Amino acid sequence: MSTILQGLLGAFSGKTGPVIGSSWKGRPVMRARPAFKKNRTFSQSQLDQQEKFKLMSTFLRGLDELLMVTFAPSSGEKTGVNAALSYNLKEAIGGLASPFSIDYPKVRISDGSLSIATKPEIAALPGSNLRFNWTYDPAVAKTNPLDKAVIVLFSEAIGQFFYVKDGAPRMAGEMTINVGVFSGETVHVWTLFLTEDETSASKSLYGGTVAIAP
Repeated sequence: MSTILQGLLGAFSGKTGPVIGSSWKGRPVMRARPAFKKNRTFSQSQLDQQEKFKLMSTFLRGLDELLMVTFAPSSGEKTGVNAALSYNLKEAIGGLASPFSIDYPKVRISDGSLSIATKPEIAALPGSNLRFNWTYDPAVAKTNPLDKAVIVLFSEAIGQFFYVKDGAPRMAGEMTINVGVFSGETVHVWTLFLTEDETSASKSLYGGTVAIAP
C-alpha cells in the first residue's frame, strides 16, 4: 500500500501496482518493482545440468593449484580451473540420467602439447609406496630431459586427491612416492609431465586403479 503525500496529484510513498514511490536527495521518484517469480520451476534438462556441474566441481575441488598450470585457458575462459571444469563436464560425466557419476578413465587432469609418457607403468610397493616407470627417448618430439613427472591419485572411499607436482625429471625414467595417506585404499591414478618452468604440460594419462599396499 502507498501513501499520498501531497494530494491526489502529488508524490507518493510505497508500492502502487508495478510502481514504487520513494524519495532520493529530497526529490520524489518512482521506479518499477523488480520482477520476482515465486516457486520457479526448472526443466529436467536444467536439473540434470545442475547436478552434473555440482558433481564435477566437487570432484575437482582440491586440484585448483595444479589445474592452474596443467590446463591452458581457451577462448572465453579465465583460468585453467575453468578450462578443466568445462572439459570434464563435457567428456567425463557418466550416465544417461540422474544419478550421474564420474567417468574416471575419461577424466583429464591436464591438457597440453608436451609428449606423454612412453610405455608408462604403475606399481604398488610395500610400505604404501607407488612406483611410476616410463621409457625416456630424447628423439621423441616435444620432450625435454628436465620435464617433471606428475602423479595424481584419487580415493573414492575417502573422496580425496593426493598429488606430487615436482616429481623426477623425464630423463630419470622412474619415480617412487610414498602415499601413506591412502594406505590400504584403492586409488585412481593419472600421470603427466610439466616443463621445468611449469608453462606447458602434456595431456594426462589414466593409469587405472591401484591398491596401495600397507
